[in-house]
Amino acid sequence: MRHAILAFLVCLGSSLASAAVINVEFKFTPFVGDPQKNEQVTTVAGTARLYINNIFFAEQEVRKGTVPVLFEAREIGPAVWLPVASARPAVSKGPNTLRITLGPPEAQASYAAQLRCAQ
Repeated sequence: MRHAILAFLVCLGSSLASAAVINVEFKFTPFVGDPQKNEQVTTVAGTARLYINNIFFAEQEVRKGTVPVLFEAREIGPAVWLPVASARPAVSKGPNTLRITLGPPEAQASYAAQLRCAQ
């Protein structure tokens, strides 16, 4: 009986510990153009692959198109958006790494990228 109560308390404690809200978002945009001079830039087509702690997590198609340059900070509209709450199973306590690779259709394509974090 003691073991059952102890096991229940351990499970309850671990479920409450994992219920903490992770309120961070990462936004990634590969683009060509000058966001300092233009109101819009063109996204680079390709496949973005996201790795969390060096483990493949997701893949998202990035289409070529125009996106707005926003605000005085010249933020570019996101092509890939990752709310970390949706990645909870891959995130560990303590330091984590996020790696985003882009496989453009043209291997020699030249582009800039913007990675932003919002809390």
